[in-house]
Amino acid sequence: MTILLLGGLIQTFFYGGDSPWMPFFVVPGILLVIVGVVLLAIFILRARVLPRWLGILLAVSGVLLLGANEQTIAVLLAVPFGLVMATVGLFMWSSGRRESAIVAASR
Repeated sequence: MTILLLGGLIQTFFYGGDSPWMPFFVVPGILLVIVGVVLLAIFILRARVLPRWLGILLAVSGVLLLGANEQTIAVLLAVPFGLVMATVGLFMWSSGRRESAIVAASR
């Protein structure tokens, strides 16, 4: 994400919004985000901290990001990723509330 932010800032401040160097920031940035998402999915699957189906969906939706393109209808390939990330957040939030209630009840 830092690479993408840096590329956007350089493009905005030095090139007036049209930098020829932008692909050198966007391509590695997107690839690193995808690798990070797949590694997170592997962690979820191995640690069993969230349901197995959620880890599988996260890995699949992360790989689908390879085909996403904001200039065509392929941008819709990013929608499953957003839905899965929202579901991961919901599961993490609800499990944290359950664990804190269990700890409070055991005191």
